[in-house]
Amino acid sequence: MDNSIFLAKAFGLYFLIVGLIMCIRGDRMRPAMIEFADHHGLFLFGAVITLILGIILVLSHNDWVKNWTVLVTIMSWIIFVSGISRLLFAECHQGMLRKMSNHAHFRLFGILPIILGIIFLYLGFCPSTM
Repeated sequence: MDNSIFLAKAFGLYFLIVGLIMCIRGDRMRPAMIEFADHHGLFLFGAVITLILGIILVLSHNDWVKNWTVLVTIMSWIIFVSGISRLLFAECHQGMLRKMSNHAHFRLFGILPIILGIIFLYLGFCPSTM
């Protein structure tokens, strides 16, 4: 359970910070995301880091139980599969990243990470209520 609480807090902080930056400073993030998508070496490096992180998360938290900690397991698997997918289908992911970055309502894409961040922070800091 301690591992679940730690990872829920880490996921929560990450998602909340990224979501807030997307909403507040989307004008600064948009060009960086386009440049990241256009730079194949950097994108490959990011995919490898995502895969390594996913492997570590799945190996350290693979608990398929009937309580809130399964959300941490699911997020770990999503990160793992995302790393594999980014390596196998790099061009597709780069295209999606470019489209998302060029979207007129780019800042609104930050709302989903904010919601996920709040959920994971609640689970991490108030685990006894679940």
